Amino acid sequence: MKKNYILFILFLFSYLLGYMGFYYKIFPYNELKFIKNFYKYKINPKYINYDLDDRFVDTQGKKIIDCPENNQKTLAILIIGQSPVSNTHQKKIKNENKNIINFFNDRCFIAESPLLGSTNGKGEYLTLMGKELLKFEDFDTILLVPFGIGGASISDFSEKGRYHEQLISLLKNVREKFKINLVLYDQGTTDAYHKMGKHVYKGYFYNLKEILNKNNVRSPIFMSIHTFCDPYISTTNAISQAQQELIDEEENIYLSYNSDKEIGFNLRYDNCHYNFEGQITASKKISNSIIKYYRNINF
Repeated sequence: MKKNYILFILFLFSYLLGYMGFYYKIFPYNELKFIKNFYKYKINPKYINYDLDDRFVDTQGKKIIDCPENNQKTLAILIIGQSPVSNTHQKKIKNENKNIINFFNDRCFIAESPLLGSTNGKGEYLTLMGKELLKFEDFDTILLVPFGIGGASISDFSEKGRYHEQLISLLKNVREKFKINLVLYDQGTTDAYHKMGKHVYKGYFYNLKEILNKNNVRSPIFMSIHTFCDPYISTTNAISQAQQELIDEEENIYLSYNSDKEIGFNLRYDNCHYNFEGQITASKKISNSIIKYYRNINF
């Protein structure tokens, strides 16, 4: 009887530990994910195109080109966030334009889906955004530096976050060749789902901004309002409020687009990620915001 009682207590403890770890992404969440990804991406040949963080890293079939000169007509964009800026959207975007570039591991590739450096292997809207930005006469080259991690919390990019070291390494890598002119930040659904507090979210964001500043990235940050992913998450929540309050031109933080309001169910193929029309809409909304910013500072 006593043995059964002890086994029950151990089972209950293990269950609660596993549940809390998954829900709050604390021990043993990261440890179990590492073991799973090690098997999935290092042993299983089906996933050899991905690294341990599920980022797409397969350069075979990608068109490598000489990196362009870093001049005033080159717009280098650092992209940070979760699935909205990773390879999770419906349509894979093809591209032959050598002036839209995917920077990855110190090399330059013609940008097309899936982008190197972000998670998953589907489509994205960033290549489309590059095409829209090239219509603006001030730019002749768009350099995309993706770091989109599906399911990431804003805390993951903080100083003690699980993707902090990867972010620092990326910043050092790109800084050797290019000045980052602009940061695109598109994230929020994970933290809305887990009901992170508004002030906590803002604190993490300012920490990320400080990390960028310490690494000589003091460029304008274009932030989205983005928390909507399924019908069970209200678009009026602490995270969307935090994002709206963070947008402040005096702090060099600008609105890129409001995904919660501008990308409806009809533009999402799975109630979360974008269909092709949604990808086009997002790319145009963001590029219009960026072009408006540069027109204003050049006026």
